[in-house]
Order: sequence, then C-alpha cells, then structure tokens
Amino acid sequence: MNFEELEKKNEELSLKDIFIIFKRRYKLGVLIFLITILLTAVYVFFIAKPEYEISALIKVSSSSTPQLSETAALILGTSNPQTADEPIIIKSRSVLLGVIKEQNLVEYFKSKVKDPKKAEKITENNVSEILEKKIQVNNEKNSSLLRVSFTYTDKELAYKVLNSLISNYLKFSAQLNKDEKSYTKEILEKKIPQLEEEIKQISEKIQKFKEEKSLAPTVEAEELSKGLIKLYQTLSDMEAKVSSYEKTVKLIESQIKQTKGIISESLYTPDSKVISELRAKLINLNVELSGLLQTYNESAPEVKEVKEKIRKTEEALEKEIRNKLSSKIDSSDPVLSELYSNLAQAQLQYEVSKVQYEAIKKQIENVEANLKKFPSYEQEYITLQRDYTIKQQLYSQLVLQYEQSKLSEAGLTAKIPIIVEEPTIPEKPSKPNKKLTLAIGGVLGIFFGIIGVFFREATDKIIRDEEDIKRLLGIQPVIFTQNEITTLLNVNNSNSKSLKELTVKLFDEKEPKVIGLTNVSDLEIFLSTKFADYISKIMSTVLITKDKKENISHYSMNESLSIISEPALKGVLVGKTEEEFSRNLNSLKKEYEFVVVELPNYDDPNIYTAAKHVDKIVVLTIKDNTKKYELMDLIMKFGKMEKDLVIVLVK
Repeated sequence: MNFEELEKKNEELSLKDIFIIFKRRYKLGVLIFLITILLTAVYVFFIAKPEYEISALIKVSSSSTPQLSETAALILGTSNPQTADEPIIIKSRSVLLGVIKEQNLVEYFKSKVKDPKKAEKITENNVSEILEKKIQVNNEKNSSLLRVSFTYTDKELAYKVLNSLISNYLKFSAQLNKDEKSYTKEILEKKIPQLEEEIKQISEKIQKFKEEKSLAPTVEAEELSKGLIKLYQTLSDMEAKVSSYEKTVKLIESQIKQTKGIISESLYTPDSKVISELRAKLINLNVELSGLLQTYNESAPEVKEVKEKIRKTEEALEKEIRNKLSSKIDSSDPVLSELYSNLAQAQLQYEVSKVQYEAIKKQIENVEANLKKFPSYEQEYITLQRDYTIKQQLYSQLVLQYEQSKLSEAGLTAKIPIIVEEPTIPEKPSKPNKKLTLAIGGVLGIFFGIIGVFFREATDKIIRDEEDIKRLLGIQPVIFTQNEITTLLNVNNSNSKSLKELTVKLFDEKEPKVIGLTNVSDLEIFLSTKFADYISKIMSTVLITKDKKENISHYSMNESLSIISEPALKGVLVGKTEEEFSRNLNSLKKEYEFVVVELPNYDDPNIYTAAKHVDKIVVLTIKDNTKKYELMDLIMKFGKMEKDLVIVLVK
C-alpha cells in the first residue's frame, strides 16, 4: 500500500464520492430543503406585508446634445443622455422636502412608531432617506421617457406621495430652466454695454490718432494690419472648432464607457512621441503654406508640394491615433466598432484643428514680431485697428446670443417635462411576488441542502459504511453483518460466507504463518475466536487470546484448535520481554501450521510491538462506532511497518 498516494487521495473528492455522499445523506438534504420552503412560505403568507407600486410615465424636455446613431443605440441598448440628470433632480432634497411638507409625512411616520422617544427622533432627513429608497426612476431605453414609481404598504398614501412628487418635480424643473436662462440673459445684459463702451473708446482713439498724426500709415503697414485682423478672426473660428471637436471626443468616450460595462473608466486621449513629432511637423507645414499663399496662388507647384506633405502627415497622424486607440479599445467587438470608428475620426479632427490653431498662433506671433520693425505710430495704429475689429466681432456674437436667450426664455414651457401616464391606484399588491419568492426559496433550499450535506459529511468523524473505508483507504473491506456476528456467537458453528471471504483475502498471493487481529472501536467482537476455529478445520491452529480461557470455554471448538489464554497481553505481551515473546512465538510456529494472535486494541501502545511479529494484520472496524481519524492513524503507523492489511467492517 502506497500511503503517500493514500494521503493525496483523501484530499481529493471525485464525482463518485459526491454521488455517494448525497446518496447516503439525501434525507438531510431533503429535510433542509423542506424547512427552507416552509420558512419561505411562512414569510410570504404570514410575515411579509403586501406593498403597492404606483407609477407614472414622464416625457422630459428635448436636448440638442449629440446622440448615438440609431444602429449603435439599438445594439447597445443605451439610454438617452438627455434624461441622465432627471432622476437626480426627481430624488433631490428640494423636491423631496416639498413632498414631505405637503403630505405631512414626518407626523405620519411618527404615528407609526409606538415608542414616543423613538418617534421624537424622526426628522425630515429620516423621512427623506426613506422616500429616496422607495422611489425608483427608470429610463425607457433609447427614449426621453422616464418611469417614476413609488412602493409602499399603504396604497392610498403611495398614490398621494407620487402625485406630490411629480407636482414638485415639475415646479422645480420649470424654475431650474428659468433660472439658467435668466442668469445667461443677465450676464449678457451686463457684458454688452461694457463692450459697447470699449468699442466706443477704441473708435475715439482711432479718430484722435488720425487727427493728431500728420503721417498716415504706409501701404505695407495697412496690409499688415489687415492680415493680422484676418488672422485673429481665423484664430477665433479655429478656437470654436477645437472646442467643438473636443466636446465630440468626450461625448463618444462617455458613450463607450457606458456601453454595458464593457469599457472601464480610462484615459482615451492618445499620446506618443510619434504623435508629438507629427503635430509639430503639421504646425510648421501650415505656417509654411500660409507664407507661400501670400506670394503664390493655389495652383503654384510650391503650394501643391506643401499641401501634399500636409496630406501625408495627416494620414500618418490618423494611422498613429488609430493604433493608439486600438490598444485601449477592443475593436474586434462588433458592438464597439461603430463607436471606435467615430472616436478615431473625431480624435483626428480634433488633433488637426489643434495643429491649425497652433499654426495660426505662430503666424500671429511672426506678424507681431514684424510689426515691431515699424515706427511706433504705425504699431499703435495697427494695434488699435486689430482691437477694434476683434471687439466688433465679439459684440456681434454677444448680441446674437442675447437675442437667442430672450427667445429661449419666452419658450420655457417647451422645456417643462410632460406627464404621459398619470398615477393610478392598483388593485393588487406588487410585492411580495409569492410564486417568485417561493421559487427563490426552493433554489435556496437546494443550495442550503447541498451545503448542509457537505458540512455534515465534513464534520462526521465516524465510519458509517464501507464507502467511508474505500474513500479513506482505497480498500474494499470484508463485510460482516450484525446478524452474521450474532449467529456466529450464539450458534456452535463457524460456517460463514464472510469468514470464507476473509480467509481468501488473507491467503491471497503469499500464505501467512502468523495473523494478528486488532479492534478499532470500544465494542468487543469475538471474531478472532471464530476465525481461528474456522481455520483450524483446514490446518492445525493455535489462538493466542487476551481473554480468559473460561470466558470462551462455552464455544464448541475443533480438536485441532489450541487456545493460549494470556489475559496480561494488554500489558507488555504477557508480561514477558519482547525477545521472550518472539522465542515463544517461533516455537508455536514450528508446532502449529497457523498462529492467530489477538492483538491489543488500537489505543494500547503495545499493539505496535506485537505487530512486528505477525505476517498480516486484520483491522476490525464497527459501523457507527469506529472513528475515522483513529483508523487512519492506526493504518498509517502499520503502513510504516510495511504490514499487509485486511479491513473488516461489522455493520
């Protein structure tokens, strides 16, 4: 027997072992299952209070925010971004406090508490937390519709609370929109007069310059001034483009992060040494192109050459951006392919617009550097003209925004959410769902039953059947039934099927001369006597027993069986030294064909001394009595002595 393999086997659990465990302890699993189902039924029918869900459908205001394409939205199942803020507003403290005051909910919840001291501790904050947990706001997919629901045991109160919640939300939403538009309008109303005054002052300075200066600016200075103004106008337009592309990139990144949890929060803006070099190259090429266009027309070879370089650089930049993005996003996923493509394109537009913006800034720096070469009066004139033009342009933009804000303020009613479906009182409670709860209880019962079976198996330290022995030792035991043992003890014969099986196992391969029997239990089974009697029919046999001879005198034994009663065998092998016991045993081996030694029990240290002198050992175990760890300890020690073992189970 390889005991290292045996120890490893005991640590593993095969499918067959699991099946055997459940077969043996299925009653425990069924009991736990039934108890769980019973407890679930008691909770559902007697403990759980019915709750009623009141709901309403609200359409929120439209938004100009860019949306996902229809294909991507359908595949991803994402909600409309324009509804993202509304659940927070609906459950905001301002709205909830309005509901609490209207419905006098603080007093209502105080009346539900029997303890006056606890009732006094209930505040608006406590009630607000309760409402926040009970209110659910869900967005109908790919739409601007919100399903608002409130669940409570009192359906009349739930109906009143939801109506009050919707009313307060509509008021707050209207006020919020009004405040935003009014605030923008107020800022513009202050800014526009200030800008008008600045334009007036610059205009007066220009007029004064023309009156006081006797020298008019040169044609070259005039052209430089016009060019500088044009560059500033282009810079302003390009700044708006950069801002627009940046918002588009951030929107697409946000959509990717919300895509069913596929992408976690991360930095999408690509960056590398190659991208930085390509950016710098594009800036220089754009500056070079601007300089050439001042001298040549669009069809000039020099201009075409620079434009071709710009095109190739932009292609290289796009390729590098795509490579960097593909390392952060799984482009092989069909769900993300459209978003990935949009992100790469938007990122390229953003990078190119930034390059053009930087190129224009560099051109302005060059022009302003050339401006310093002119006389001071010409520099002053060009600066005044530049400031005047820029201020005029800004003024036009602010006036346009002001007019738009007035129109928006006038049409605020279009921004107020609309109730599509009014709340109604349901006839039946929504919770608990009895069928679903019982089904969940059944699943939990199965789970707890499995856990209970394994726990009971893990904590069971007693041998229950032959499967325990086979799993612990990998040995098929010889089975003696209790009826068979009773028959052997009460009837004066030693004929037994199990005795024959035990004999066959002992005499398998090589025939032993001395057999030792030991018992791993607290019960005495006189199997050694009957076994020796059975063997004595075949060959001359001597039995060394630790029992007194008169205790076994009532058995009818074969004449060929000799019995040596050594009651002191429990001590130190009949009180003799080990050498003397060995000499006596050798004498018996010469005199008899077969020797049966009744070894001390498992808990007697002398068992190992005696076991040295036997050829094979029969280990007797008893169902529901023998402890697993005691059997394993004994077997391991015998294994180190390299003794052949036969296991007997009495059940």
